[in-house]
Order: sequence, then C-alpha cells, then structure tokens
Amino acid sequence: MNDQSLLTLLYQDKNRGLESVMKQYAGLVYTIVFNKLSFVSGTEDIEECISDVFFTFSQSFQNVDLDRGSLKSYLAVMATRKAISRYRSLVSFSEMVPLDDNMALQNDSTPEELFFQNISAKALVNAINKLGEPDREIIIRKYYFRQSSKEISKAIHSKPNTVDSRVHRALKKLRDLMMEVENGPFSI
Repeated sequence: MNDQSLLTLLYQDKNRGLESVMKQYAGLVYTIVFNKLSFVSGTEDIEECISDVFFTFSQSFQNVDLDRGSLKSYLAVMATRKAISRYRSLVSFSEMVPLDDNMALQNDSTPEELFFQNISAKALVNAINKLGEPDREIIIRKYYFRQSSKEISKAIHSKPNTVDSRVHRALKKLRDLMMEVENGPFSI
C-alpha cells in the first residue's frame, strides 16, 4: 500500500490501518531501535520501545503531512527519537565506561594497565562533557552512535559542513583537554 492509502485506512478504521502500517514498517522501526539500543539493553526494552513508537504513531497519525515527507520518514524520525530517549533513560553518558573484571582476560592487560585505561576512559567522558552543547552532542552522535554528518545535521538543525567543522574543532579541544589529564597528577 502507498502512504496515502495507509493514511486513508487509518482514518476509516484505525485498528486495520495501524495493523497495515505495522506490517509495512515494522522492519524499519525494529532496525532503527535495535541499532540504537542493542548494546545497552535487552530484547524486552527494544520491544517496548517499538511498541511505544507505534502507540505514539497511533495517537498522532493525523499530524502526518505527506507533502512534507513520507510515512516512512515520519516513522523513522519517531523511532530514532524514541530510541534515543529510551537510551538516555537506561544509561547516563558518564556510566558508559565500566571497569569490567573480565577485561584482563580479553586483552591480556595487567591490573595496573586496566586501572589507567579506566582512568583515561573516564577522563575522556569528562572532557566530552566539558565541550558544551552542541559540540558534546555532535561528538557523541558521531563517535558513539556512529551517525553521519548528514544525520547529525538533521537532528541538530544545522548544515553537514557546519557539523564537520564543529567535529574538527571539538576534537582539537578534546586533544588539549586530554593532554592536561596526561600531564596532570596521575601521569606516568
């Protein structure tokens, strides 16, 4: 079915319309949500987020304007936003650097090396948080969520070349901040 037919069906019979939308776009929504949440949550959270996307859509499908974009893009944006929101509720950025007891087995590091790796990782998180917005968000989206400059520019309402410039400047700031940590009281 095309988007106009799906919207017409939604207006005529909301349950059948929603079922048709879900049949057509469940794969897209699943892929987006899974890619954002799979490394921080289990199947239950992913399924719940997908349900939230379609529930919210069922409550707001009247806002879809096919002159501005497709139903696919509307659901993709909604899924991305819901997944990011769910991600933020599951994990705060400062907690993304756990010291895992099994790390020594994985990379043959000594306990001392693991200690300093953990300090470096936490220092990096603190340095990223010091960047301020929107640089902090851009760096997180670019290197943690692995989003392209085009995707980031849409999310923060900017141009892709502006995002690239901000990434370049933010990386310079991060390098300077990390040099301060390296030369600080815990330097080796």
